[in-house]
Amino acid sequence: MNDERFLVSGWEDDINDIDETRNPTDTLEKKILDACENGTLEEVKKILEEHPDLVGVRDKDGYTPLHR
Repeated sequence: MNDERFLVSGWEDDINDIDETRNPTDTLEKKILDACENGTLEEVKKILEEHPDLVGVRDKDGYTPLHR
């Protein structure tokens, strides 16, 4: 069906943002990014108290925990 009213989303073809790891919290870096993304403030505080340097960690897209 070729109808101009239907648009194709560019997001459907974006396979680059699929995480390859099965456990998104297997490292401290991934754990803080996951905690920030999910809004678990107490977990973020706990991680940063023990490892304040993780505030500047970046994910594969270059985002820090503060971006999430």
